[in-house]
Amino acid sequence: DETFQERDRKIFYMAFGLNGFTMTTGKDIATELNVSEGLVSQKIKKMAAWIRKDREMCEALQTLYHKYITKYVTV
Repeated sequence: DETFQERDRKIFYMAFGLNGFTMTTGKDIATELNVSEGLVSQKIKKMAAWIRKDREMCEALQTLYHKYITKYVTV
């Protein structure tokens, strides 16, 4: 059972605009948290890999994604 540090969760939330955060670029996250862009990328990839291991979590995120896309994004 992996757990993530508060900073790791914040990076993920900021990158995807989750948990009350605005979607933010990796560069801006790095600047705000005073870390490298490479570290931001590494943390996002690690969290995404962890989520992919959980089928139920993946399905829930896909549902949210599709609801968001159909509600807020026009093509």
